[in-house]
This record gives sequence, structure tokens and C-alpha cells, in this order.
Amino acid sequence: MINGTASVDACGTCSGGTTGIAPNTTCLDCAGVINGTASVDACGTCSGGTTGIAPNTTCLDCAGVINGTASVDACGTCSGGTTGIAPNTTCLDCAGVINGTASVDACGTCSGGTTGIAPNTTCLDCAGVINGTASVDACGTCSGGTTGIAPNTTCLDCAGVINGTASVDACGTCSGGTTGIAPNTTCLDCAGVINGTASVDACGTCSGGTTGIAPNTTCLDCAGVINGTASVDACGTCSGGTTGIAPNTTCLDCAGVINGTANVDACGTCSGGTTGIAPNTTCLDCAGVINGTASVDACGTCSGGTTGIAPNTTCLDCAGVINGTASVDACGTCSGGTTGIAPNTTCLDCAGVINGTASVDACGTCSGGTTGIAPNTTCLDCAGVINGTASVDACGTCSGGTTGIAPNTTCLDCAGVINGTASVDACGTCSGGTTGIAPNTTCLDCAGMINGTASVDACGTCSGGTTGIAPNTTCLDCAGVINGTASVDACGTCSGGTTGIAPNTTCLDCAGVINGTASVDACGTCSGGTTGIAPNTTCLDCAGVINGTASVDACGTCSGRTTTASRQHHLPGLRGRDPRNGFSRCLRNMLGRNNGHRAQHHLP
Repeated sequence: MINGTASVDACGTCSGGTTGIAPNTTCLDCAGVINGTASVDACGTCSGGTTGIAPNTTCLDCAGVINGTASVDACGTCSGGTTGIAPNTTCLDCAGVINGTASVDACGTCSGGTTGIAPNTTCLDCAGVINGTASVDACGTCSGGTTGIAPNTTCLDCAGVINGTASVDACGTCSGGTTGIAPNTTCLDCAGVINGTASVDACGTCSGGTTGIAPNTTCLDCAGVINGTASVDACGTCSGGTTGIAPNTTCLDCAGVINGTANVDACGTCSGGTTGIAPNTTCLDCAGVINGTASVDACGTCSGGTTGIAPNTTCLDCAGVINGTASVDACGTCSGGTTGIAPNTTCLDCAGVINGTASVDACGTCSGGTTGIAPNTTCLDCAGVINGTASVDACGTCSGGTTGIAPNTTCLDCAGVINGTASVDACGTCSGGTTGIAPNTTCLDCAGMINGTASVDACGTCSGGTTGIAPNTTCLDCAGVINGTASVDACGTCSGGTTGIAPNTTCLDCAGVINGTASVDACGTCSGGTTGIAPNTTCLDCAGVINGTASVDACGTCSGRTTTASRQHHLPGLRGRDPRNGFSRCLRNMLGRNNGHRAQHHLP
């Protein structure tokens, strides 16, 4: 209403004035109570107010104890508190020693501590000498030290002269030095004039200079008017200028109301405004409870809230122990914890030595360590010379070094001239240089005119220039109206504009209700809304329990919380047997394949 007093209150609702809604009377706390005092506490639980839950009484430490003091220490282990593990007593250095002092040195070797290797005594320079002084110079050559090559004596300029002064100028030409070409004397402007002043203007046209076209005189606004002021507004409509449409007067909110206040809330529902739906009143937690506190924990289980499952109590380490400390080490082996395997004791270098120092060098050869091969002594340049300086030049030729070919002396331009200046221009024609063709003089616009201004417009029509067709005058909306505002809405219906159909009024939810809130839940069932079915109440795990956490493990067995002896009546064939025996046999088989007979000593 013009000069009305209604405004959006602290609850996000348009109230007061003529709305008939008292301000701040639609606020819900986390328990769904209007102006209630319940809130999400430090434990992530909706507590206080009418919940009956005292704030901060559901917090678990890493051992699962309410308000416990256990925490993950510097070793990554849950220690302290009730764990029985002293903090920071499970840390291993790079040699696998608890709280050892060995570390990876500047050479990339695990040294010091109990390794018997002095730090930084295995470093090689680029010539393969331990702690040598040779290095790759500015020419890209390994020089200095024991190489016998003085640094920076193999550099070539763009003309192939050692330490020459020729360089590629602003025109892209190798000039200066011994080339005989003065720098920046081969540049062409967009009209093909050497050092001309013509350039592509804001309209995308080559203008100014010798073109005879004044810059920025061919620009069209979205209505096809030269230098017009019409533009596409926030509603996606070409408005203003000569269109006769006031900007931002065709915007629809999610309910199809022009400049309405309805929007999609945090629950994914179009609410507020004229919808009659209060925002954020259709949200479900992972257990299907409106504004519930259950969530998927670190174990991937829906826990907390009304689930009856304490968060993070179903996690298994790589050895199958709940909240165990075993993990896959740098060797790819499940070690530590209850495995009986010290971490990082099964790693092999490229020569097959445990924790060896051999590695694949720059030549792609396994060298160093126990191989007997000095690193980087098997590299060949493109001429087949060990550590030679020949390389493939800009012409694609192996030159320099021992080849006897000066670099960059076999290049041809598009006209077949060695180091010529002819190139393929914007028209796709080989021009300039010795061709006798001025660059960019063979271009055709979509109407077949040389350097014409006609182009394909937003309607897909060749217009403007010499076509006699004004740009953007052949576009049809989904109702067949030229430049109409009708469009396909979220329901897949052509609505708005001249259709007589209000947008988003033909959508059906999975129960067949227009703009209903029913949806297919995690169980694959159409629930909520008018169905009378609570979401996520028809899901069965592999043991046949509704919302159970049992699943088929890596051994192909249905296991987990609901598959123990107390749940055996859900799994035919398991009565009288402990399902964990199958898991133990599976784990023995997997560890036996990876670690040989050693697994037999740790898995009775």
C-alpha cells in the first residue's frame, strides 16, 4: 500500500499496517514455540524453554563421555579422560620410533635419530655430485662445479646468436641485434596500416585512423537503437529507452506475484508473501522430525535428537575397531592401533629396498641408493648426446649442441618464406609479408559484405548493416509473441505475458496436490504434506529394521548395530552364531594377502 505502515518485523514477516498481523508474533524458537526461549546450545542440541533438556548436558568428548575431558592429541589419538591413554605417547618420527628425533632432511631423506644417517649427507647437485656446487643457469644448462661448463655461456637470442641482443618486439617479430630489422617497424593496426591508429572500438568495429568510420557510432542498445539507453533490467527484460517498458516492473516472486515478497526459505519451500505458509515451518531433520536436532554424524549415521543413537559411536578404524587408532600409513598399510604393525615399516623405494633412498631421476631412471647408478647420468638430448644441449627449437627442429644446425633457421611463415612476416589474419587468409594481400581485407559479415557490420542477433537472425532488418525484432516468447514476456515456469508451463496463466500455479507435488509439500523421502516413499505418511518411517536396513544402521560389509555380510545376537531373528541362518566371526575371518584374509604369514600372529 502507498505510504502504508506495514514492515518486515524481527520474525521476517510483513506485519502491522493493513496486514492484520501483530508485529513479532510469528517468531519460532528451535522447538517450534512462538517467541519461545529454547535455543541450540554448545552441544548442537535444541535445549531450554519447553524442550525439557538442560542446556549443554548432551556434549560428548572424543571418547563418547558426556562433558568428558578426553581430546585428540598432537599424535591424532583420542587420549586423556577415560581413555587410559596418556596424551602424546603414540607419536612416531619418520623412522617409526615413538617420540623419536629422526626427520626428513633437506635432501628428502629420513635422517638423524636412530637412522644412522647424518642429516643432509645425501644431497646431489644437478651433476650428481654430493653437496656439489653445480646448478642450472639462466640458459637452462647444468653448469659450474665439476661440469666444466662456465655458467650462462650457452644462451641464444631469438636469432640464434650466443648472448646476442636480438629480441621479439611489440609486433611479434625477432628484431634488433644481427637481424637487420629495426624493432617495431612491422606492426599493423586493425585496418592493416603499419603503425596506424585505427583500433577496435567499444562497438567491436575497426574505426578511426584510415577507416573513415568514427569510433563508437555503430553501437546498438538491447532494443536495436544506436547509442540508445535501453538495457536488460533485474527482471531480465529489455526496458527503458525507447521500449516503453519501465525498468523492473515485470519481476515475479516465487509465487508469481509482481514484486511480491515470497521467497524460497531454508526448507526449500516458497513461503511468506501471499503463499499463506510461514517461512521455515516445513524443515525435517535426518530422522524426519520437524526442526529436530538429529544429524548425520562423523560415522555417516543419523544420530542424536530422537534417534536414540549417541553420535559418533558407530565409527570403525581400518582394523574394524570402534573409535580405534589404526590408520592407513604412508606405505598404504593399515597399521598402528590393534594391528601389531608399526607404521611406515613396509615402504619400498624404486629398487625394492625398505625405506631406501633410491628414486626415479630426471631421466626417468631408478638411481641412487643401492642401484649403483648415479642420478641424471642417463639423460639424452634430442640429438642422442648424454646431457647434451641440443633441443627442439621454435621451428620444431632439433638444433644447437652437436647438430650443426643454428636454432630457428628453418621456420617458414604461412607464405613459405624463412622467418617471413606473413600470417593468417582475422579473415582466415594468409596476408601481409610477401603475399601482396593487405590483412583483414577479405572478411565477410553474415550478409556477405566485406567488413560489413551485419551480425546474428539474439533472435538468431542476420540483422543490421545492409540487411534492412532491425536487430532483435524477430524474437518470439514461448506464446509466440514478438519480444513477449511469457516464459516456461518452474512447473514446465508457458505462463505469464499474454497466456492468461499465472506462473507456478500448475505444479503438483508427488501426491498430486498443487504446490503441495509432499516429497519422495530417503526411503523412496511419497510422504509428508497430505499423504498422512511421516517421512523416513518406511526405510528398512539389510536386517529388516526400520531406520536401522546395519549394512552389508566388505565381506558381503549384513553387519552393524542391529545384527548382534539380540537381533538374530532378523537374519535367517545366523541363529546361534556370532556375526563378528565372519568379520574376523574376512579381516584375517585381507591382512594375510597384504602382509604374508605375519597377519597370522595378530588375528587369533
